[in-house]
Amino acid sequence: VKTDYLIVSELNIDGGYSLKEKFYENVYKDSSKAYALNKFGYETCDEIIIRCRLLKNIDKDKSLRMIGAMSVSIEHLLEKFQPDLFVALRIDSYVLDLFNRLLIERNIKYIGLWKAALKKDNFFITTKGEHISISEVNPENVEKLYEEINSEDFQATSIKNTNEFSFLKFLRRWLYYKLRDIALVIASKLQNDPLGYRYITSGKNVPEYKVKLKNFMVNSLFEKDWNNKLENSKLKTIFIGLQVNPESTIDYYVDDLGLINYERVTMSLVRTFLDEDYEVFIKDHPNMFGMRDYSFMKRLSSQDRVHLIPYDIPSTLFVKRCDVTYTWTGTIGLQAALAGKCAVVAQPTYYLQDCFVKLRNFDEISRLPSMVEKFNPISEELGKALIEHVLKTYIPGRIDPLKFDNNNQELVTGTLKMISNLDKLLPELVNERNI
Repeated sequence: VKTDYLIVSELNIDGGYSLKEKFYENVYKDSSKAYALNKFGYETCDEIIIRCRLLKNIDKDKSLRMIGAMSVSIEHLLEKFQPDLFVALRIDSYVLDLFNRLLIERNIKYIGLWKAALKKDNFFITTKGEHISISEVNPENVEKLYEEINSEDFQATSIKNTNEFSFLKFLRRWLYYKLRDIALVIASKLQNDPLGYRYITSGKNVPEYKVKLKNFMVNSLFEKDWNNKLENSKLKTIFIGLQVNPESTIDYYVDDLGLINYERVTMSLVRTFLDEDYEVFIKDHPNMFGMRDYSFMKRLSSQDRVHLIPYDIPSTLFVKRCDVTYTWTGTIGLQAALAGKCAVVAQPTYYLQDCFVKLRNFDEISRLPSMVEKFNPISEELGKALIEHVLKTYIPGRIDPLKFDNNNQELVTGTLKMISNLDKLLPELVNERNI
């Protein structure tokens, strides 16, 4: 099928369409704020701001003007070119959030792409975490992945392969983000793009991107005797796996806005389960080394029966040995369910409903202990059905938007496979599937 295509970016782009011109025609006008509020309403504008890691950390009037100006720019694009389909990464910013809302108005399909968490060199189609069955699944692949996930050394594809959490590595990361912030300021000026999302989403505006020197002190809060505490606990135990933050899988996957504030949610979870005489084990995501705020971790560790686990200890040890696990949308929930444990996850995930305790909103946290008590662990048969359910979303091919390298033959081959499979799938997705 011969298809016309247009490459679109919010940055300057050769041979494509940039959203910049229309955006800057309007963003400094007060009418842009009014346009955003009239277009979406106050409640939806607040949601767009709260879900975006940048907008929620800058002046609200500026955020509203940016929403209004970017909406005008996107609408101009859609009216001019009348696309049948929009292909991008999953929603991870206010720009793609606006695209999704404006495409829905016009009944145009958004095909979001991201790399699969459970299987290397696979990707899946999703805008914000919804489950879209694509592939037929070989039962042998179900058995294989079931065994892999239940093994002691399983880890998700997003986790960087490193056991080094030294002060030297911390300093390298601290220096990297310092230089990154400087480079983004320079690039913003050179590109004449002072409000460009890619340039101002930095440590200056987004606290989670600021590596503070005191954050290395998180290492001093770790429970050195964690194994003995876990092995000899006379109480019920819960394992809380902190995810990367900010992150699309929380900011845009999770329904309830009250569950997006990970610090508030974590503190409430801890207090709730402590009140029910649980012992609490908390492990940060390895990719957050140096970036997790020390004061937050200090507040957690200062409570009795709360133990922070070192970065280099595998989560699987706690998934299999704790009575309950909590994670928003991460693979820990899946691992726990398959291990016959009670896994609490945020609503919705694309996992089967009956396999988890699903937390629907912030106010429901106080009811979790009673919900956990009523939960029955899933059978091996249902666990394998869960794996099949997930594998149906996976497509062979590789997507690495942050580190593509023409000289990496493995990466090039995987990317070409992704493109080939998308070429086969897109006509069917446009014409036949409800996505």
